[in-house]
Amino acid sequence: MRSEEGSPGLRQAAAYIKKQLELIKERADSKFRIEIEETVVNGSFNMMFLGQSISLTYRNHTNILMRISSIDSQDSDPSVLLNGHFDTPPGSLGAGDCGSCVASLLELARLTVDSGWLPPRPIIFLFNGAEELFMLGSHGFMTTHRWRDTVGAFINVEASGTGGFGKSLDFLCIQIGKDLNHHKMWLLMANYPPHFLFSCISMANSAAQDVFGSIPGDSDYRMFAKDYGDIPALDMIFLLGPGSMQARGDNMFSLMKAFVNSSNLLTAQERESLRADASGSEVPITTLSKELVDKARFWGAFGFYTLLTLGCEIIYILLKFLYGWITGLASAVDEIKSVYSYSAREKELSKEDEQINDEQHAGLVNVEKKVYRKILNQMTIWER
Repeated sequence: MRSEEGSPGLRQAAAYIKKQLELIKERADSKFRIEIEETVVNGSFNMMFLGQSISLTYRNHTNILMRISSIDSQDSDPSVLLNGHFDTPPGSLGAGDCGSCVASLLELARLTVDSGWLPPRPIIFLFNGAEELFMLGSHGFMTTHRWRDTVGAFINVEASGTGGFGKSLDFLCIQIGKDLNHHKMWLLMANYPPHFLFSCISMANSAAQDVFGSIPGDSDYRMFAKDYGDIPALDMIFLLGPGSMQARGDNMFSLMKAFVNSSNLLTAQERESLRADASGSEVPITTLSKELVDKARFWGAFGFYTLLTLGCEIIYILLKFLYGWITGLASAVDEIKSVYSYSAREKELSKEDEQINDEQHAGLVNVEKKVYRKILNQMTIWER
């Protein structure tokens, strides 16, 4: 399969994103070091998708990047990557998937600069222009960009359309590796519950991973954490609904700061050294501390089953309301019918009374006529 550069709309989107990042850079204090890049990626690779092997070749796809760090940071410092794509599914305007992701990342970059908070380690914002067609943009970053080996953790922002509930329904599908460093980052997520109870199914919720694994699809997570990297990851997939943007932004900002401040944030080389020191052995989750398991399972189970219980309760209330409404409507219809029947009977009786009265009146008139004729006849006889 061959893919070339996208539509004029994609180029306009890339230009808009770059312009917004440049405006943010202009407002930044001198203590910040801000780098903005527009890169064109080309490449080819093979992958398994839905049990089939496919080969892809692509060229001239655009990625826009911003790296925010302190003025004395080094290029080799471990960093946190936030990724979102600005291409859209065919036939879609892309408001949910994934214009909302771009909006969230732009706002996080603006908040980082305008709040005056200086991140102790670099933060990379990647706006990739080719996710819908087999994650080409993220593949281009992971195979060619100079910052790829510095990424110690990443948050992938994705959307599955519109129709979220209330403060958003964020499915945090945490797909996680088996070595100790990945589980340390998982514990870090478990320590940061969501700002809003219903904004996420859970933090560090393995149930969400199980559900997402059964869906026939992929996200950029695959390129960063499986096929071309082993980066500890948070795959945030959500439904765009009332309040969802604010809820997701609050959660992402907290997690971004937690990752940046973590002592477990390691470069690719440091992660490799850590595995070598452990003789290449994997650390199964059963050997982790009870604290990690308890916290992760607590927030996972609490969030997931609370939402499940509330969902069932809402469905029950809606069905009960619907039953009451239908019953009330039926009663109202019966009442209207009875009133209408009573009114019709009243009219019928009234007509019958009128008919009887008319008949009685007509009878009296006939009697009077007969009497009058008799009187006239009698008077005629007398005159004779």
